[in-house]
Amino acid sequence: MNILITVQKFSTLSGSEIFTRDLAINLSKKGNNVFIYSPIIGDLSYSLKKYNIEITDNLDNFKKVKIDIIHSQHNITAIMARSYFPNTPMVFMSHGFIPEIEQPPSVNLGISKYIVTSDEIENHYKNKYKIPKSNIIKIYNSVDLKRFKPTSIGNKIPKKVLVLSNHLDLNVEKVIKAACKKINIKYQHVGLPNNVKENIVEQINNSDIIITLGRGVLESLACNRNVIVYDIFGADGLVTINNFNKIRYNNFSGRKYRLKYTENDLIKEIKKYNNNNPKLIYKSIHQDHGLDNNINKLINLYGSVIKDGFKKSKISSGELLCEFQYLLNITKKYENNFSKLIEEDKHIKNLEKSLEVAHKELQSSRDLIIQMKKKKCFFELLTEKLKKIF
Repeated sequence: MNILITVQKFSTLSGSEIFTRDLAINLSKKGNNVFIYSPIIGDLSYSLKKYNIEITDNLDNFKKVKIDIIHSQHNITAIMARSYFPNTPMVFMSHGFIPEIEQPPSVNLGISKYIVTSDEIENHYKNKYKIPKSNIIKIYNSVDLKRFKPTSIGNKIPKKVLVLSNHLDLNVEKVIKAACKKINIKYQHVGLPNNVKENIVEQINNSDIIITLGRGVLESLACNRNVIVYDIFGADGLVTINNFNKIRYNNFSGRKYRLKYTENDLIKEIKKYNNNNPKLIYKSIHQDHGLDNNINKLINLYGSVIKDGFKKSKISSGELLCEFQYLLNITKKYENNFSKLIEEDKHIKNLEKSLEVAHKELQSSRDLIIQMKKKKCFFELLTEKLKKIF
């Protein structure tokens, strides 16, 4: 198959970008031709070179490719892909409950199936967006079990805490450091902005307790490490066989219980340390979260969607304005300074507010076209298409 994957940005070692990289590489290994579109591309793209995976920030480069299916992530890039491939079957995958870009596109793109990575997102899509259950496919977040595996046995008494986070809150960090100091446990933080590491497997296996959320929870459990869910949204505590499914509902985000730890609260949680905890959970990790299994599920889904054929989209005049203005804001913010990309996740809410203001200021679709003509950025090529739509 010729598979086009879209992602909002492909530059740093964050959740959806890591997933996109692993998905593309494993699809390629299974004999598929993989193409990636992202409006913001950084150094992470070099990891794809040896696999002959093409990546571009300009969909015009793929216009001559016979794409069999679009695996879209993030609503704005799904719309961009649809504008170039109006008759290609499409699936849409959501990795998060809160971010605006993880919500279904605001216009009907003829999406065949919606892939969700947690029970929370599944219920959100059904209840808020009225998407039929039959159109929703749940494939939990994936971990590469060939990479993330135990290479050592944890200490009987914990000696080192590793914090895996790209969003570490200063107050959370203060609590963790104080707790570790009080009970004489070594502390290390890996993640944005100052200590990004490509190979975190080694860091995990050299630690006893991992404090993290999301994907980091699965990767650490796969290495048979004790995990405490604690970060910007609060704490869900030490992951055990008894609370695994409850905490997974909210994608190990800390939003299940939203506990606000004090130094002593965290020390009590650390003292629950037990080397048998992750071993009991491993079966669930292997069955529901193994990357190989989930890649096969996706390939089977692609095949059935292609067999069913394209579902016609219904894009009405003016409905694309919001998404294109969002892209304009992102491009304006980053086009000459890619070092600021690491700030995007922290400032996503500010971007959304800017988007709302900018959208209100647009007097007509003609104003948007004029802006786009003046702006030397990657979607100038869509001007002619916009003229036809509007």
